[in-house]
Amino acid sequence: MDESNEELIHENQQTNYGPNISKIWQMNFSKPVRIHSMRDYIIQMDDIGLQTYYGTNCKESVTDHQSGVTIKFKNSQMSAGTDINQGQFAGLSFSVNEADVGRELKKSGLKREDGFIVTKLSKNGYDRCKNIFKESLEKLEVPCIDLYLVHSPKSSKIIETYKAMLENKYKNLALFALELIQPYHYIMRKRMASVAKDIISKITLNDGVSMPLFGLGVWRATPGPGGQTEQAVEFALQKGYRMIDTAEMYENEADVGRELKKSGLKKEDVFIVTKLSENGYDRCKKIFKESLEKLDVPYIDLYLVHSPKSGKIIETYKAMLELKEQGLIRSVGVSNFGIPHLEGIKSNGLPVPSVNQIELHPWQQKPDIVKYCRDNDIAVMGYAPLVKGQRFDDETLCGIAKRNNKSPAQILIRWSLQHGFITIPKSVHSGRIEENMLVFDWSLNDEDMAILVTTGFVKRLFGFAF
Repeated sequence: MDESNEELIHENQQTNYGPNISKIWQMNFSKPVRIHSMRDYIIQMDDIGLQTYYGTNCKESVTDHQSGVTIKFKNSQMSAGTDINQGQFAGLSFSVNEADVGRELKKSGLKREDGFIVTKLSKNGYDRCKNIFKESLEKLEVPCIDLYLVHSPKSSKIIETYKAMLENKYKNLALFALELIQPYHYIMRKRMASVAKDIISKITLNDGVSMPLFGLGVWRATPGPGGQTEQAVEFALQKGYRMIDTAEMYENEADVGRELKKSGLKKEDVFIVTKLSENGYDRCKKIFKESLEKLDVPYIDLYLVHSPKSGKIIETYKAMLELKEQGLIRSVGVSNFGIPHLEGIKSNGLPVPSVNQIELHPWQQKPDIVKYCRDNDIAVMGYAPLVKGQRFDDETLCGIAKRNNKSPAQILIRWSLQHGFITIPKSVHSGRIEENMLVFDWSLNDEDMAILVTTGFVKRLFGFAF
């Protein structure tokens, strides 16, 4: 996903369903749907996608005053060309338009079974669900609702609300929470990678290499004898960490190498990840040799193209594959790659990377890239799981931490692990390095995971363009 697309999705997710909606946006649906009315704007859904228009109330017609588009309900043909007689209607319990939808369904002459009714409960709660559902039935003037949705997990009380819905009279049930909830239920539940059970849990990559699912990141850990990198790596290895993630750009590969040697551990017991910062065939060969010498190891377990930003991706990738053939690299991957970059590798007839390391946390979820990687057997490795500490005071995060008697950092790490991401929290403080690993004997429940899925979008912390 490029940055402009991410900004557009952010804008639509943060919309308050009010008169500021003026842009047309699209989103694919798996099945054709015809008409969906919500609060004070219209969503017209068809087999092409979804478009939003600002309107007033869903009565006989509404007009987008900026685009001039008018959607009429009295006629069988809408001005946008959608046949309402073959359509689906949707109301919304915090809206004023359920009754309007019901009247128009009645006036249309359609049999009840030929009109599919969708409505949603805006605020959760067992008793509230029962009361509002009854009101919605009366407004819509129908004997049953085809699809009743929990509109959002944000107001909590999800389980009791869901149970109330199971007792109500309807045909189908689902959850609705803006754009992200459906893709993430698909990506994270149906296509979930291995979830780490302990600090030494591993995943088998697409090239057969076994890689730990948890490790230590050393980005911005100061290099030099006795510096932050040495102290952090020494302590982490003592505590059982078995993967270290470094990079040419971090300038601390030598520190990682020294501590690995001092630890007395065998090389095959510690998984080393490093990255090439600037691309190019000859440069890759030269810098790799330097990294190998600094790390003082016979081979590197996972070597990544750090970013596609400097171009020369294919020649760099080929150089890495040659180093792999020579036995100097066990696995070749990439970092900060978007779908077009990954497609470029495939279109050149090269094997897909074993790993794509990208920024991942509740405020940077990248469901499109995650789905692509999993569909193509590319392991997803998340950096910055702690959001650089910038969200530790977030009210929602702190609430979940308090409920689970854990720190905000532990909640974020557990979120990443539970989604099956290879996770590399960075810290240079021994207490936090130890705290960060205490995330394997408990889990977040579905409600907390759903809340974190819908936390929204924040600008990427790092400047790598996808």
